[in-house]
Amino acid sequence: MAKGPLAAALFGAAFFVWVHGPSVIDPSNVDWLMRSDWRFQFLGWQFFRQEPWSWPPGLINGYNRAPHGSAIGLTDSIPLVAFALKPLSAALPMPFQYLGAWLMICFALQGYFGALLVRVRSASAMHQVAGGALFVLLPTLLNRTVHSALCAQWLILWAIWVYVRHRPHHDAPFDHLVGIGVIAGLVHPYLAVMVLALEGALVVRVWLEAGWRGAARAADGAALALVGVGAGWWASGLFSLPADALAREGLTTFSVNLLGPVSPNQWSALLPEQRIGAGGQGFEGFQYMGAGALALIVVGLAVAALRTPSGSWRTMMPLLAVSLVLAAYALSPRVTSADRILLDYSTAWLERASVFRVTGRFFWPAAYTMLTLALGAVVSRLRPPMASVVLCAAVALQAIDLWPGFSSRRAIAHSPAAHRWSYPFTSPEWGAILSHYRHLALVLPPQCGTAPVTFEAAGYLASLHGLSVNTGEQSRWDDLAISDYCDEFRQRLTDGRFDDDTLYLLNRGYLGDVQKGEGLACGELDGVTWCATARSRAAWRARVPGPLHP
Repeated sequence: MAKGPLAAALFGAAFFVWVHGPSVIDPSNVDWLMRSDWRFQFLGWQFFRQEPWSWPPGLINGYNRAPHGSAIGLTDSIPLVAFALKPLSAALPMPFQYLGAWLMICFALQGYFGALLVRVRSASAMHQVAGGALFVLLPTLLNRTVHSALCAQWLILWAIWVYVRHRPHHDAPFDHLVGIGVIAGLVHPYLAVMVLALEGALVVRVWLEAGWRGAARAADGAALALVGVGAGWWASGLFSLPADALAREGLTTFSVNLLGPVSPNQWSALLPEQRIGAGGQGFEGFQYMGAGALALIVVGLAVAALRTPSGSWRTMMPLLAVSLVLAAYALSPRVTSADRILLDYSTAWLERASVFRVTGRFFWPAAYTMLTLALGAVVSRLRPPMASVVLCAAVALQAIDLWPGFSSRRAIAHSPAAHRWSYPFTSPEWGAILSHYRHLALVLPPQCGTAPVTFEAAGYLASLHGLSVNTGEQSRWDDLAISDYCDEFRQRLTDGRFDDDTLYLLNRGYLGDVQKGEGLACGELDGVTWCATARSRAAWRARVPGPLHP
């Protein structure tokens, strides 16, 4: 591996560890995961690893059985890694988490591919490391660590690198095109759509340069990438939900503002705050690039305008056009500048069809393309010493400007609260009890009413003992199926129908209602009320003495 990309990869990994600390990489450390979206990303894998293979292979039958289970793609558990580790599950400790290591690898690959992009225009290792560092320090990456799969933004850089390194009259990199598609299809749908669009830009570029016969290999690679994406989505279980459940509300909420690239949202020490429109623009639409990156883009434009030979921009036009189209989609049907609505063509029909409702994410290719072209102009049009000065100044300015954002997230990640989880099921008796059951049921699960414990606590308990659980969260869900399940579940409680293979955890408020059922035993452990059929309770009554009572 070349020195520049390797050093940039090490910088990316070190930056992540500096912000989040080394303890998150420990595969046995799961306490930090029990908050935000990390909860269901981890629990999806925790259940998936213990189940036999299904068809499609990404289905998870035991998690979120209210109403129909889940899938490794719906829990955003990075199917690429989950599929690779599942055959090794028996040899892995319980619990075992890979999200911390995945995040560190994503930051390393961000630096690596960022350096490769600079290497296309400069052989200087210093230029490559500085360029890679700028890609790592873009706040849109660190802002996404709560959503592990979406930190694979290096896939976008990989696709851009394949584009910019292509030379006229050379064969398109068939293996790279297919590889990007297959991997993206097993990581996250949003990233897959972005890289497919960028691959389409390369096909157009080759077609313009060499005609259709010359573009055939690139088109074949992009077509197989599309097939790979579809296969990855199917294998991950994304199609296990009905089509109308894949679209969610919020199409005009999670958009990027026209001032997004210069709206710091409390990340900047140098630039003033800007007003934003929809509430989702503060996170999903967050696109602030940092003063260093913005300054470099300005310098890159000036250098390109003064020193770029006429016609050389033509090769970049398909990439720029595709990035512009994606950026336009990022604005959503309701276009805003600051807190003003400039254009609104949103309709109920568009909302119902919004499978990719978080439009703000689609600005990432434009941001990375702008930075790539600016870096290329600086390192290829300025003398090497001057380019080094400009790049080092940009990195320093980026770090100074973003220090408030970096330091605040580091403080949160290193705080004791971020690594402390109050797990309610501490008594060893739970193991003896649950060994007699196949299912754990909350009365009621959060989907149906007020739950006795959080979904992550119940899910973790069930996963440790190989039980299914009737609760959980995921990225998409079927509202009609959930409603039907809740109605049926409440009816079973009303009728006093309880299963011998199920342990029920419930709020005390429901205790009087369920005890109307004949042959039901209830008690309390760790402050949690449980109920089971008297017949199943008899099997472990002698093994669990103490505070439990029928």
